[in-house]
Amino acid sequence: MRKLTLIALAAIMFSSAPAMAGISANNKISGVDALLIGGTQPGWIDIDGQNRGETDLILIINNDGTAKTLETIAPGQGFIQAVPKNSVFVIRNASDVEAAKVYWHISGYSDLANARLESESD
Repeated sequence: MRKLTLIALAAIMFSSAPAMAGISANNKISGVDALLIGGTQPGWIDIDGQNRGETDLILIINNDGTAKTLETIAPGQGFIQAVPKNSVFVIRNASDVEAAKVYWHISGYSDLANARLESESD
């Protein structure tokens, strides 16, 4: 009986704990468009990923309206980036013709990361 009580207690604790796994996704980004992540998170988020397409990706961080290009990610290359609170992490397709493919994962304030695609035509 004691063992059953401990198992039930553990199940309750884990089911009520917040999810810490984060968010993962694969996205296709059309030519010169971008994937934006963050902007409203109250603390740091960590983003890691990999360029799974055949075109370069440009990583940018936008903090208080100031955009800073971080690096260019070649096909097959991975990346890791810490993003401060209220900042936007941008993954831009370097090609104006070919679609980019990217895998990404967020940890930290992932429920408030607000990932969205942005078109140059918007």
